[in-house]
Amino acid sequence: MKLKNKKAEETLTEQVIFIILNLLFFCILLAFIIRTGSSLAIQEETYSKKIALIIDSMKSGTEIHISYEAILKNSEIKDAPIKIDKDNRKVTVKLRDKGGYTFSYFNNGKIDWSLDNNNKILIIKT
Repeated sequence: MKLKNKKAEETLTEQVIFIILNLLFFCILLAFIIRTGSSLAIQEETYSKKIALIIDSMKSGTEIHISYEAILKNSEIKDAPIKIDKDNRKVTVKLRDKGGYTFSYFNNGKIDWSLDNNNKILIIKT
């Protein structure tokens, strides 16, 4: 009889450890989803992809003005959240202190960009 009780105790201990590890895993997964799914992270990705797609669709001699006042309202960074790297052909949007999203564009033309009107309008020229 002692042998059966010992085996039952081992099985119970294994199940408790299994449940605790599962709870720990799901807590970590939930924390990751909440952090990644924050609205700023999604906005960073969305804006960088949209700007890259706009640049890709631009033809030579085109000038586009993009107002990003709404972006600045939600941004933790008030400086210049949008940067375009002409050499590596990448658009980076950074709305959080720890974060940012970079997306590449494929337009081979010469791209010039600047900020105007107190850094609230992005001007992109080809």
